[in-house]
Amino acid sequence: MSVVRRAGTLSRGRSPLIDRPPRTEPGHMNIDQHWFRDRQEVLEHPGPQDPPAPLPAPGTRHPPGDGGQVASLSPQECLALLRTASIGRIVFTDRALPAIQPVNFALDGEDIIIRTRPGTKLAAATRRAVVAFEADDLDPETGAGWTVTLVGQAEAVRDPGQVVRLLRLPLYPWSPEPLHHFIRIRTHRITGRRVRKNATP
Repeated sequence: MSVVRRAGTLSRGRSPLIDRPPRTEPGHMNIDQHWFRDRQEVLEHPGPQDPPAPLPAPGTRHPPGDGGQVASLSPQECLALLRTASIGRIVFTDRALPAIQPVNFALDGEDIIIRTRPGTKLAAATRRAVVAFEADDLDPETGAGWTVTLVGQAEAVRDPGQVVRLLRLPLYPWSPEPLHHFIRIRTHRITGRRVRKNATP
């Protein structure tokens, strides 16, 4: 009977275990009083703070846009600069998502040639697909250099005579295994910029 009466009392009103103030012995503090006292001491007497991180030494990197001149490049200038590079980045679509992959490449006329193996993600994703390609050469110390971007349609080279001819290009794959699958990017649009650093007076 006492158990039923106690349960009914708890269901009609707030729990006496919640409403009842915590018991403290004379001369002692409860947990809340300890917390407030410690918190007040931290606010009034903060401990030593870490010194700020040192700033990088001036002149270690060329600040963007500081004393440089940007000039647009003609398509002929872009192609000439691409012939001096061997590493670029191809941007394609992989399962409806944008993807980018560094590749070594060579020029065949105005087309980009990439060497890979059949069945790779790159080979599958670039079949008759429009892709972008970028290569650059930038000096991290001065900020001078160039960048070239082109857009074109990628296709696999299937003609045996063309494959034999492309094998003579100075295009050396990173993988030690023989790679005889070539991807050609036919250039539809090409743009580039050259950044020159102003002469220091």
